[in-house]
Amino acid sequence: MQDCLLLLVHILILITPVGSTQFYTAQDALPGTLATHGAHICADSKVWSGLACVCAAGFSRPISHEDGCAPCSPGFYKATVDLDLTDDQQNGFVPLPADNVCQSCPSDATSYAGAVSIDECVCGVGFYYDGAKCDPCPVNTFKDYAFDSTSCASCPANTVSLVQSDAPSDCECEPGYEMSSQTAGGLPTCAPCPSDEFKAAAGNVQCQACHADASVYSTPAVECQCDVGFYEVSATQCDACPADHTSPVNSQAKSACVCVSGYSTGASYTCTPCAIGSYSTQTDPLTAVLTCTGCPNHETTAGDTSTSSSDCVCDKGYYRDSGECKPCAAGFFKNAIGDQSCSPCGVNSFSLGAAELCVDCPTSAVSVSESTSIAACQCPAGHELQTQSTTSGTCEECNPGYYSANVGDSCVECEENNYQSSSGQDHCETCPFDSTSPAGSSEITQCICDAGFARAGDQCNACPAGHVKPTAGNSACSECSDNKYSTDPAVECVDCPANTFTNGATGQSAASACKCVAGMQQVTTPSTFATESVNSEGAPYFELDQPMVLTVGQEVTVDWSATASSHPFALSLSDGDPYELPSSDILTQVIDSNAKTTTLTVHSASTHLYHMCRWGHQFQGVLVTINGATDAHTCETCDADFYCPGYSVKTNCIDHSVSQAGSDSVSDCKCNAGFYRSASAVCSDCPTDHHCAAETELGEPLTEPTDCPADSFAPANSASVDDCTCDPGYERT
Repeated sequence: MQDCLLLLVHILILITPVGSTQFYTAQDALPGTLATHGAHICADSKVWSGLACVCAAGFSRPISHEDGCAPCSPGFYKATVDLDLTDDQQNGFVPLPADNVCQSCPSDATSYAGAVSIDECVCGVGFYYDGAKCDPCPVNTFKDYAFDSTSCASCPANTVSLVQSDAPSDCECEPGYEMSSQTAGGLPTCAPCPSDEFKAAAGNVQCQACHADASVYSTPAVECQCDVGFYEVSATQCDACPADHTSPVNSQAKSACVCVSGYSTGASYTCTPCAIGSYSTQTDPLTAVLTCTGCPNHETTAGDTSTSSSDCVCDKGYYRDSGECKPCAAGFFKNAIGDQSCSPCGVNSFSLGAAELCVDCPTSAVSVSESTSIAACQCPAGHELQTQSTTSGTCEECNPGYYSANVGDSCVECEENNYQSSSGQDHCETCPFDSTSPAGSSEITQCICDAGFARAGDQCNACPAGHVKPTAGNSACSECSDNKYSTDPAVECVDCPANTFTNGATGQSAASACKCVAGMQQVTTPSTFATESVNSEGAPYFELDQPMVLTVGQEVTVDWSATASSHPFALSLSDGDPYELPSSDILTQVIDSNAKTTTLTVHSASTHLYHMCRWGHQFQGVLVTINGATDAHTCETCDADFYCPGYSVKTNCIDHSVSQAGSDSVSDCKCNAGFYRSASAVCSDCPTDHHCAAETELGEPLTEPTDCPADSFAPANSASVDDCTCDPGYERT
């Protein structure tokens, strides 16, 4: 309220024209004024004192002693009208009375011109009223009018002012700001310095650009500081730190330069690059002594001078899993550093664990993808994998005598009765028929001909009939001696049956070459199925008395007309269970039960006929005979009235003769009674009138007939003298 009243007083004073005529009445007279009836008019800021017009309050007489009154200057006031002056005072010989002088307002206060009271003294520009006195406006404020305001106006944003600022123009752009073309409330504004420009002091000057290698790093931009990696030489120069060094912003000396990330601090503060697989990281603030740290196990870096643990990645052959570098599994590889997954090995290659690359299988070997060892590499047939280490090997050819049949097989010995003379083979050659060899044979010559067979080039041929080879080997067959024979093939010569011989011939090929000795005759007896047996299934069959040897082209007649059976039969070449009839047996055949006889032709040489069996039912009649070239032959004593000179010849005795059993010569044929030996092999009729006794009675040959006694006669073929009859007229004496 006081401020408002003072302001009203000031306004009233200001609107009163200086030097205007004042009209006072006696009632209006102020103390010291003339209080008389009637009005007195004083001009030029004077009032009537009762004696004269004197300077009114707020006015004073100038020092020039002029007659006029001047208003008190701003900052001054005068509460009284002038007193009448003495001559000395008027003449300036003595000081004017205090009432006639304008008084100064209190410190830091001012007033408008013509102030009439101390109450018109108010805080001046640049000051504010704190309720008791005038205080200067603080920094960054101003007051550009004079009255008792309790505060000063704030400077616009980003401006500053000194204490006791008394005008908006005292608000200047603060450090880091410059005058902008924009205004606010009619006042200019300040904007931040452009990039890398600065302004160190307050003022309305423009910002300046930083010098080389320096930049503004603070807000507001009040100074330029040496960049990272530089240090200050002077206010306008920054020098670079040595190579591989850095420094913080605003470094003031070269000693502030330290090693950059990726280096370690060495002697005399030199910087050494961190090796591959290690790193170093500078800190904030910078570390003066920097050391390199190794990456964790199985991790490395792409190069040297790595700056962070994040530069550590998995080594080749390792991949990242749950933050840890783990080895690639066997069958996989990784040929680059990094945290990526491992890749599978392709076909024809393999890897062990933690592989950087897959290893190619040995030349010509193959494998499936993701193979885990060299053992998975399969060499071609005829070869075998030979390993020199867990990752190297070769496919070696199988040696002679060995083979591998399939891809990936190991070389194995040729089985018995096989051989292989070449290397790198996938099979063994079968020894020639009728030869054997030990396992692992590498030459055909190791195929030894069986007993009964002899080498002929690369084959083993059966010893021809009449020849034998008793043991296995590649020697030639030897001829059977006399009185022996062999069939095809044979391991030993067979003695001719009893009472037979070969008559000195060697190399005989069949039993038929054995002929009966002299006095013996050959007898042919057909083989018969005579023995009934039961097989493992309880079925009946008949077994030959002895096996029959059959030859190619031979016809064998089977006759079972003597049996009551009407069921089919089968011939079996098997010497085992007669119901096991291999399909390869040429003679195995069902016999038509209605025909009662069947003729079979032998197609397989050297076949033995063992059994004849019937399917399903018991025989009712037993006798079944097989007639043919294989019937058995035996020698027995030559029949009487025959002679057997040997070599299976049986000859009837000459006519009209007899012989004893076992005779071996025609001479053993004795002429009968009534006959005589007219020649060595002729028994002639005994002529008439003769008689011829039987040679068996005589004990010697009768070469001449015997005459009848004289005077007697006999018919032809008379056997004894008793057959001679006396002629008529004679009698026997």
